[in-house]
Amino acid sequence: MKKFKIFAVCIISFLMLYGCANNKDNVSNTNTNTTNTDNVETQQKSISAIMNLNDKEYMLSIDIPEDLQKYITFETEEVSQTSMALVRFEKEDKSANIGTFTLYNQKDYEDIKTQGLPIGDVVVENKDEGFVLTYTGMQDSVFEKDTEEYNIVMEYANSLEDIFASVKID
Repeated sequence: MKKFKIFAVCIISFLMLYGCANNKDNVSNTNTNTTNTDNVETQQKSISAIMNLNDKEYMLSIDIPEDLQKYITFETEEVSQTSMALVRFEKEDKSANIGTFTLYNQKDYEDIKTQGLPIGDVVVENKDEGFVLTYTGMQDSVFEKDTEEYNIVMEYANSLEDIFASVKID
């Protein structure tokens, strides 16, 4: 079991670093919301993905700032007993994985955590439902500095606090 968990974490890490997922099932980009903060109106679009865990479906949704909306989507992947929503950047012929939300069973999360393996930052922990949602961001820039793609991805990275505040998982 320990080798299996290490293998699963290695696969997750590989997917996060290289953004090699190709499955676009269970993905939707919906729900445009208008928010008013300090009298500045901004449009936010929710993107969502269905994540499966313990034979149950959960809907993960996050709000994306207006200027990033056309570049950011989710792709879902299932590895072992873990469900992931890869945050994908796409602009013309350039694409990259720029983050990963991973949904763990509470027990598996605790086991991996005690082994000191990379697991990401906790975004939501629901002990009643028995799951933990983590986020792992980019380890390094995915585009050359001073390119338009680099600037867009860095804008996403700088918006993470607001994006995390918008996370909903039902």
